[in-house]
Amino acid sequence: MNTNQEQLERVANLLKQAGAVIETIDLSPRTSPAEVFLRTLAVNLDNVYLSDADFRQFVRNSLPGAVFPEDRQVVLTNQGEAYRLNGLWFKWHRTVGSKVAIKDQASITTWAHVEGLPRA
Repeated sequence: MNTNQEQLERVANLLKQAGAVIETIDLSPRTSPAEVFLRTLAVNLDNVYLSDADFRQFVRNSLPGAVFPEDRQVVLTNQGEAYRLNGLWFKWHRTVGSKVAIKDQASITTWAHVEGLPRA
């Protein structure tokens, strides 16, 4: 075999391996805690084994985790990366380690967990 043929076969083999790796990557969108909560809520609406009081308690216990991330969990918001602590939203301000409360707390209208973001 000549050198060009060997290089072509090597490239073809690498492309085949890369394709196999790409096929293993899960690119499906992740569900948010709110979406999981709504699905669970819908399934349990007509649960005959759950009394009305138990259902209300289930909603009461589940809602905080669906509405807001847990304290100090960094999430991506419509205002950039931020985290909640004791009911307030915070973000980083210019220098490393400098954190400030977001002035307009109501300006945070959406948030999503992003894998790899640290805890504050």
